[in-house]
Amino acid sequence: MQLPILSTLLALHLAVANGALSKPALWPNLGKFSPDLTAGLPMPGYQVTQWPAGTISQGCLYIADRDGQDPAFFRAYSVLLNDSWNFCIQDGSKQSIDDLAFAFGQAPIRLRQYTSEVVMQSQGGGANAQNQIITLYQPATVQLFLHEMSHCADSAGGYKTPSSSASTAWSSSYDLDSAVPDTYAQTNQQENFAQFGGLIVYDRLTGGKLRDEPNLWEIGHQLNTMVDEGDNGQHGGRMYDFDSGLICSGRYANSPPVTMGSFVQSVDDKSQLDFIASFDLDKQVAFGSANGITVETLIPETGAPTQCFDV
Repeated sequence: MQLPILSTLLALHLAVANGALSKPALWPNLGKFSPDLTAGLPMPGYQVTQWPAGTISQGCLYIADRDGQDPAFFRAYSVLLNDSWNFCIQDGSKQSIDDLAFAFGQAPIRLRQYTSEVVMQSQGGGANAQNQIITLYQPATVQLFLHEMSHCADSAGGYKTPSSSASTAWSSSYDLDSAVPDTYAQTNQQENFAQFGGLIVYDRLTGGKLRDEPNLWEIGHQLNTMVDEGDNGQHGGRMYDFDSGLICSGRYANSPPVTMGSFVQSVDDKSQLDFIASFDLDKQVAFGSANGITVETLIPETGAPTQCFDV
């Protein structure tokens, strides 16, 4: 996709990475694009397996602790798409694991490979991405996942330019435009950046309908930069393509299981941790469940994606 851009420079000011953006919003929000994304994006078959009671992932425990939630009220699942992702849902959440898995699986595989796992909580609104984990406080659509996955890919260095939303390439394209996509994009440069991935997927899905939108040229430089960043990104690029021939080329690993109970044992012997590296969910869960073990593993801020195991 190549969009028309301004013929004159309309730079209003240099964007401050973590500060509010003053440029006007092209739309109030991006909800108008969501129905076509949900109805049109393909969904591969998936399989859901619930973990044993009292066992969740280390990533889920991290998020529960971060948000002051009792981890005993979360249920863990393995969702097998092209690969197995950890999902964790708090009791009372407003979305079923099947609906959650469906929305997640609709996202292009080369974009979702930078997400390690998904946690859903029962209260609140919105979503966030930290340490490659997407946390949801409301029912998810594929459009919401596209936004949060864009954050994950950005923090993982998955785009063409490292730390793309904070790069000169991105700020220069922002300076050349006269608007941002919507009011949420005005929050800061990171949120502005993450709003563009869904627009590109929408344009490709609908055969170019985005280009029929009035005044699209006002965000044209940013759109063109985002296309380049995604199409030519790391681990195969093509982050916004959704054809069935694409496979996952590298992704962040699932975090290991944590078994909660009256007896919690730390594991220091490396030989006892071999099951973590097996990428065999059944083996991981069986080991943790049988031994009442909490695996004390730090979740890195960033790290190299592990290889996918594609059929």
